[in-house]
Amino acid sequence: MGAKSERERRGRIKERRSSYEFSMGTKMAAFARAGGYCEQCRVRKGVEYHHLIPVEQGIEFNYPPEQINAVDNCILVCNDCHRQLDN
Repeated sequence: MGAKSERERRGRIKERRSSYEFSMGTKMAAFARAGGYCEQCRVRKGVEYHHLIPVEQGIEFNYPPEQINAVDNCILVCNDCHRQLDN
């Protein structure tokens, strides 16, 4: 794939990604489920929300935003664990 095609693909993903953000209700439900703690390490306070099924995969397989943004696909994580999950 050429550099221009890759840039265009990433641009389309970034553009569509905005419709794959968790709603406040989903965030509140994940926070309550976790008791405010990171669902990975269970030690530190959770401050970020992570998609278990990555947004890019959801876009690639044409999952609807409501499936990708469901509370079952959302976990509360600390900064350190979020960085590890994204790598």
